Amino acid sequence: MNFSDDGDYTTKEVSHCPGAAAVARKFGRDTVAVQVASRLGFIDEDHYDGALEGTLEPQDLQVDKTVARI
Repeated sequence: MNFSDDGDYTTKEVSHCPGAAAVARKFGRDTVAVQVASRLGFIDEDHYDGALEGTLEPQDLQVDKTVARI
């Protein structure tokens, strides 16, 4: 949590899994976190593209795009 024992809010360094971002992009869609961060200018649109090579291809996951809504 982001709260101290005294109940004070403190920010923490957070990150987004580059593998999850890359797989989502391979399905033709960015995750919500990536969409927001890129639209607000916190990251470049191609920020997670380096992870594309290290992730599975969509057909290897055997995911039904209709059921998964992707």
